[in-house]
Amino acid sequence: MKHLGVVFQTDAPIPMAWPHHPMLTTRQQDILREAAYGKSNAEIAQTLHISVETVKTHVRQILMRLEARNRTELAAMYQQALHHHGRWQ
Repeated sequence: MKHLGVVFQTDAPIPMAWPHHPMLTTRQQDILREAAYGKSNAEIAQTLHISVETVKTHVRQILMRLEARNRTELAAMYQQALHHHGRWQ
């Protein structure tokens, strides 16, 4: 990736419509969306009514599938796709 942005944080509601990536399950997409907006594993778990360990497992799988090094890179990928394309490519 040529440019890494910072994690996008806001107090505004997280939009439900977001870039779809065919390599991710619906749950992984939910977790990626929440993580891209700066939520912690505990916050994601509470929002999605799952355990923190389940969130961690999904985050590891997302990192692997998207070949990202860390959550910051995932957030940058998500934001870039949302901004430029309105969807994943």
